[in-house]
Order: sequence, then C-alpha cells, then structure tokens
Amino acid sequence: MKNNDIKHSMDDITKDKIVLVDAKGNTLGEVERTRDNDKSEEISKKTLQKKKKQSKKKQSKQKQSKQKQLKQEQSKQNDYVERHNNITAKRRITKKEKRKRRRRAIIAVIVEIVLGLAILVIGGGLFAFMCCGVEDVVVEGNNIYTPEEIEEYVIDGDYKNNCVYNVVHNFIKPKKDIPFVDKVKVTMTGLNTVKITVTERIPFGYVAFEEGDAKYFDEDGTITDISDKRLENSTIWLDVIPDGEKVGDKIVNDDVMLSSYLDTAKALKANNIFVNSIRIDENHNIYAVKDGLKINFGLKNDMDDKCKRLSIILPQLENQQGTLHLENFSKENTDIVFKRE
Repeated sequence: MKNNDIKHSMDDITKDKIVLVDAKGNTLGEVERTRDNDKSEEISKKTLQKKKKQSKKKQSKQKQSKQKQLKQEQSKQNDYVERHNNITAKRRITKKEKRKRRRRAIIAVIVEIVLGLAILVIGGGLFAFMCCGVEDVVVEGNNIYTPEEIEEYVIDGDYKNNCVYNVVHNFIKPKKDIPFVDKVKVTMTGLNTVKITVTERIPFGYVAFEEGDAKYFDEDGTITDISDKRLENSTIWLDVIPDGEKVGDKIVNDDVMLSSYLDTAKALKANNIFVNSIRIDENHNIYAVKDGLKINFGLKNDMDDKCKRLSIILPQLENQQGTLHLENFSKENTDIVFKRE
C-alpha cells in the first residue's frame, strides 16, 4: 500500500479508534485514540489537582501561619499577663516588705526606748538608794498640827528613810485621811531634804461632848472632820445633839436652828470676830461667849448690823466680865446695854 493510501486510511480514523495497516494493506489492529481535549482535560485535571494541592498547602501554610501568629500573640499576651502578675506580686511583696520593715523599725525604736527607760530607772533607783537618804524634813503651812505630827502622818512606808521614795509614794497615794488637812505636797529641796507643804482647812464650828470625838462642819453645816482634837480657833456649838454620823452628813436636820447658827457664825466671821461658843435656846435666842464676856444677840434679825456694832464695842470691853445686850438692837434702836458682873 502506498503512502497516499495509508494517509487516506488514516483520514478514516474514527473518533475513538485508530486502525493500523501495513504497506500491503493488511490491518494490524486498532488503538484507542487519545484526543487533545482529553489530554487537555487530563492536563487540566492534573493542573487542578496540583492547584488544589498547592491551594491546600497554601491554606495549610496560611493556617499554620495564623496558628503560629495566634500562638505568638497568645504567648505575648501570656508574657504580658505574667509580667503584669509578676510586677503586681513584686509590688505586693514590696508593700509587705515595707510594712515589715516599718514594723521592725518601730519595734526597734520601742525596744530602744524601753531599754533606755529601764537603764534610767535602774540607774536612778541605784542613785536614789545610795545618795538620797532623809536627813532633814521641813514642814510648811501647818497651824493645827506640829511639824512632828505632820511628819508622822506623811513620812511612812517601808522605805521612808529615802527622799525619792517619799516623794513618789505621796504622789501616787496622796494622804487624804488627815483631819483638817485638804492637801499635802511632798518635794525635795536637796538630795537629803524633804519638804512637806500642808494646806489646812479651818472648820466653821464643831459640836462636842466631854468625851468622844468632836464633829467639825463647814459654812453649809456639813460635817468635814471627826476628831478627838479640839481646835482653839474653831467655835463650839453648845446644847446641840448632832444628827449627822459621818463626814458629808448635815450636823443637824433642824433647818431653823441650822440657819440661826450659820447666819450668826457668818456675820461674826465677816467682821473678824471670834467667839468661843454659841448657844441657841428653845425660843431661838442666840447667845455667845468671848473670853468670859457674854453676848446676848436675841433673834437672828439684823445680825450683820449687830456684829458690825459689836466689832466697835469689843475693844472697849477687853478683860471685862458681864453681859452685852444686843437683843433689842436695830436700825431704829441703836442703844446697847452692858451689864458688868
């Protein structure tokens, strides 16, 4: 078979098969034909598969990249949180440490102060014990008691021979049970000298019997002291049975009698007149005695004017015995009668 025949036979190739013949025209067989579009389809499939693979790889890389980025961001965030927590913890630790240091410093200062005070107290105590023995006692402000009596009241205790002990002891436990004494102050005027300053109270009057304690009272008629001591500069009220039993009670509960006594005593004191005794009878007439001179005041009317006139007359009647009658004295009647005995 000629070449043209072969060519012509090849033109008769079916769409799907190719018939092979030799030079003599004999059929050798058939071969399935692969079209170009099949090739292109195959190529496109491969390309698509390749692209898909590439896309998957790219997506996988992108995903990995995003995951890596997320991990990095998460790591950064974790690092930031960790740093923040570390800083906060450090701050907390720093504050705690500051508090601890401050407490330690305060405790150290307190310990130093306590030790310093302990050293001072011990040193001062040793010095006082060795160098401040009592050699002299000075008493001031005493009129009722002698210096020896005041010293006996005030200087007491186990270490009374030490000046510092007496000052401290009487400062902590001041003497409040001494009759007629308001206050006692104990000081040191030298290493071996104690000074006792006494503030006395002078009672307004007192009620007493031949035996037993006298009851002293103030200007309000309130009992201030109970003592067996008789004060020369205090007026005794005669013919009075006291109702009060203890310090703080009224000396008598009879208001009329109490008013008569107190008004008379106040008027006498205002005019610097001291009488030895005052007595009131059942009719409320008032009688007084001064150095043997008897004074009849009558009722308590015009008592201030009576005492003013009395202060003028008394110097003229010094050392005389008799009765001075003021019971009829008034602003209208100024006559005063003295009956000598």
